[in-house]
Amino acid sequence: MAYQALYRKWRPLTFDDVIGQSHITDTLKNEITENRLAHAYLFTGTRGTGKTSTAKILSRAVNCPHSVNGNPCNECEICTGILSGAVLDIIEIDAASNTGVDNIREIIEQCQYASASTKYKVYIIDEVHMLSSGAFNALLKTLEEPPAHVIFILATTEIHAVPATILSRCQRFDFSTISTADLVSAMSRILENEGISAETDALEYVAYLGNGSMRDSLSILDRCIAFKSTGITYDDVVGIVGALDDTYLYQFARYIAANDTAALLSSFDQCVAAGKSLDNFSSDMLNCYRELLKFMIIGKEYKTSARRYKLICETVTMYTQEKLVRCIYLLTDLVRDLKFVSNPRVLIECTLIKMANPAFEVSEASILDRIAAIEKKLASGAFVQQSQPAEQPKAPAMTAEEEYAMFGDVPPEEPSYDVPPIPGDMPAQQESSSEPAGGQQPASGDPAIINIINNWSDIITEVQKSNQLVMYLHISLAVPRAQGNSLVLMFEDQDNKNSFDKTAEKAKLADIIESVTGKHPEIICILKDEADFKEAEQSKADDIFANLAAQSDAFPENIKID
Repeated sequence: MAYQALYRKWRPLTFDDVIGQSHITDTLKNEITENRLAHAYLFTGTRGTGKTSTAKILSRAVNCPHSVNGNPCNECEICTGILSGAVLDIIEIDAASNTGVDNIREIIEQCQYASASTKYKVYIIDEVHMLSSGAFNALLKTLEEPPAHVIFILATTEIHAVPATILSRCQRFDFSTISTADLVSAMSRILENEGISAETDALEYVAYLGNGSMRDSLSILDRCIAFKSTGITYDDVVGIVGALDDTYLYQFARYIAANDTAALLSSFDQCVAAGKSLDNFSSDMLNCYRELLKFMIIGKEYKTSARRYKLICETVTMYTQEKLVRCIYLLTDLVRDLKFVSNPRVLIECTLIKMANPAFEVSEASILDRIAAIEKKLASGAFVQQSQPAEQPKAPAMTAEEEYAMFGDVPPEEPSYDVPPIPGDMPAQQESSSEPAGGQQPASGDPAIINIINNWSDIITEVQKSNQLVMYLHISLAVPRAQGNSLVLMFEDQDNKNSFDKTAEKAKLADIIESVTGKHPEIICILKDEADFKEAEQSKADDIFANLAAQSDAFPENIKID
């Protein structure tokens, strides 16, 4: 006999053999023992969770005359006939290839005839969501009130594509994904019966790749057995499926957390040179960050393999939740965009650089990530001071006599000039500038606005406490000034000004200012260049009028200016 795949050879034969679906199998066994069978069942769930296998078990259990606690005996003539396909009263239909109204009409006509050798005629319609809308409508009446000897079992992986009129006529059972522990236990039992040994780490990694599907896990295990008949190791599984070792994945994550772009790209080049699939790389990195985020939220109770648990503990301390979420969004976009690019390697490299450097993005997630990093540094007291370049030593300046002595010249005599007297009415030049330190003009305007400027740090703190993070980022870069009864915010960057200069944003800030100072001001946004230009023009005009006034005092024939 030809080789039979593991998922076919070890298909469950009783309800007790179905893995991870006790909430369904216990219900079906009770229905059989209490003779409370429904006329239509709907099994839904992801692939490889046991929908079709449970449907076949149910078709034997309802017809087996010697059932034990709701399970078929699998030894009587009816059970063996159904298993071998000799009994024609169990009809399996693939809805993907029988989608039309004519196919459903044929089923309706066959339902009128009694079963030949069994108590119930069972129709198992797999992938029922593939039926056309006309076929669904044609099935409605028969599905609602089928003959007493007919049972329908519908199976689908896309429950959202099944009309509500079909759902309301069926008894629905949702199959859940199978846990890693159940998958490892089942594969260990199968390998023991097959006489094959495998490491626990290898089976855990196979179950991880299977993603809750028994069929997927057994298909991967089949490939491993074909590569190595016994003694399957973790490295064997990694090499066979073309995936990256968890050690490399979490090393990538540590490079990203440390913003080490050079090491990140160098390691990625090594992966490409080793022939790793780029599709597998992006999806494996996405799973890596998903586990980091779940571990950060759940904590030490998070269940995973011992090998992966150790790597997660070493990596998760380098991240914040904001950074993990941002990286997950970037990787999700990467997995989607890889289907439409001609050079996936460039796209992956650009995504890795974005993940390591949030400054390359202007999205809200990247801004939150950068703010979280700053808050973490402030909380830890780790202030980074930019190193100033060392001042180069300067040679002492030579006097004029030393210069002339060096070149052999004679210094010229100093000419004498008669200094004209200063007119008595001319204003004396101020010896020191009255401008305050820091180049800021003294505050003038409404005292309430001046009070707002004096309490500006408290207002920024209140904005941060109210979770207005985008507003906090904008106004932290603005300089407040008083202009009459208005509060002027000067921005150095045009984008920051445009982003904040909106009625809703200014109204929110005014409400916060009122809660702090009791004043609800009018807010005006300008650019710093515009403010400097206006001040320069005003200063220039003041200088012109001052000079004219001085000249009018010194020379009476000129026109005096009031």
